[in-house]
Amino acid sequence: MSDAKRPDDAKLAYVDQFRVLFAEAPIGMVLLDQDANIVRANAAFLTLLGFESPDVVGRNLRDLTVPEDVDRSSTPELIRGADTVGLVERRLMRGDGRIVSARLFLRPLRDHRGEDRMIGVIIDDTERKEVERRLRYEAFHDRMTGLPNRALFLDRVGQALIRDAPGAVIVVGLDRMRAINEAFGHSVGDRLVVEVSRRLIAAAGREGTVGRIGGDEFAVLITNDYDESAIEKVGQAGRAVVTQDARDLSTTVSVGVRGLSGLEAPELVLSDALLALQRAKQLGRNRTVIYEPSIRGRASRTAEIARQLRDAIVRGEIEVDYQPIHRARDHRAFDASSPTRGLAGYEALVRWRRGTLGTVAPMEFVPVAEERGLIQLIGAHVLEQALAALAGWRTRYPEAAESLTMSVNLSPLQVRDRGHMELFGKAIAASHVPPARVKVEITESVFVDLTAEIVDSLEALRKVGVQLVLDDFGTGYSSLNHLQALPFDGLKVDRAFVARALADVRSRNLVRSIASLAGGLSMHSVAEGVETEAQRDFLREAGYDYLQGFLFGRPQSHADVEATLAAASTGKPRTTEM
Repeated sequence: MSDAKRPDDAKLAYVDQFRVLFAEAPIGMVLLDQDANIVRANAAFLTLLGFESPDVVGRNLRDLTVPEDVDRSSTPELIRGADTVGLVERRLMRGDGRIVSARLFLRPLRDHRGEDRMIGVIIDDTERKEVERRLRYEAFHDRMTGLPNRALFLDRVGQALIRDAPGAVIVVGLDRMRAINEAFGHSVGDRLVVEVSRRLIAAAGREGTVGRIGGDEFAVLITNDYDESAIEKVGQAGRAVVTQDARDLSTTVSVGVRGLSGLEAPELVLSDALLALQRAKQLGRNRTVIYEPSIRGRASRTAEIARQLRDAIVRGEIEVDYQPIHRARDHRAFDASSPTRGLAGYEALVRWRRGTLGTVAPMEFVPVAEERGLIQLIGAHVLEQALAALAGWRTRYPEAAESLTMSVNLSPLQVRDRGHMELFGKAIAASHVPPARVKVEITESVFVDLTAEIVDSLEALRKVGVQLVLDDFGTGYSSLNHLQALPFDGLKVDRAFVARALADVRSRNLVRSIASLAGGLSMHSVAEGVETEAQRDFLREAGYDYLQGFLFGRPQSHADVEATLAAASTGKPRTTEM
């Protein structure tokens, strides 16, 4: 080599320094030729990939790269064309077969011999990639079940809609999860949820998608033709069973179905399926409802009722009417011209009168009040008005009103609310009405989600001194164990049985049996919906203690009751319209 071509001492020193830095660097470094073959690798690079130096020198970087990542871009082309720092993300294969996620910072250079090279700095990115993967997974999956969450499920629905694929979204709601969680603990409820998710995955098949969209709600996307059997298969999958303390626990399911149709918004499809599910629960649970446009119309009306109901409470449009209850075995037959003869008490019934807009039926607004959390406020208002009315009547008309009782209704939601029940007890104590004169009617549906909290509330009511009456008895929820264990004082047979009693032998025998059951359990019995003298005579003969219905009087305003009691106290009978 001539003196002109010989590197000077400074260049040699620079080369030596570079070699030392390259070898001792704590991060992986690699020197590549123009074809991405490894010319030299430092110790950190060898440690990262688990190779010895002889095993890696001369190998092409592509040979150490996961094949899928090689196809993204060509490393040799990157080397030839780069004039600035380039960042490449690669998954590299270690010598032991494991995969390392890495970031490669590549920069071209010309070595001291004048040859084109590429120097690469390689950083182990495996841990960061794993954190990113886990965060992405958690962002779109339910942590407990591993199922897609609402966001990912909606994405899958959107893809199906873009493909214009036939199919449906089936939403499954577990009916009794709150009761199971409160009675046996959330760990048992979690086991049930996981078992349901496993069964739904099996029912959906390889082409289906199952997501968890709420605490006790799942959604299933079926992307093929479906029929009633497919829907039933999904519904049955939701009825999982787990064993706790040698006892099988299960839950019924309510199901809402919405078929896929054209390029609709996936949010709308899921919303419609949820409205169908909500309708299934409103109809009594443990059933399937297929979406139809009228359901959304009903939901819109429900929302409007809820909005107006809040204002109605403030404006004083919520009123109380009173329907008379008579003793069935009174020594004299009921006489419409003397409505207080045999009168035992009244039932307080909530009414919503919207001025010129008319009256809203309780069956229309009470479920909305329960759903929107307004029932406690309305219930407190009804109780306050009913107690004040009875207290006033007892003061002004002691002869006619001193022995009267006042029946008020509580929904299971009110009974479950401990704060509401405490206010209930305080209201009775402050009313100057003897607690024994107050009857609290609770519908038989309380047994659907019977919890220790509800049982405690019922016991607390008994300690206050009120009478507890099981309303709508016979509609299908009770068991003899409940009747024996819970502190009820009376049974009120559902009006549907009374209506059929004279025409149907089985209904007649059932009505008799309920009266006999109440007597055997030391409870009084009440029959509502009595409209004819024939019904009155049959129920009296069957052994009922109290009768209620249009035969004895329709629900009356406070002023009408006041006039009736005033007339009875002065000895002047008042004729009422029946």
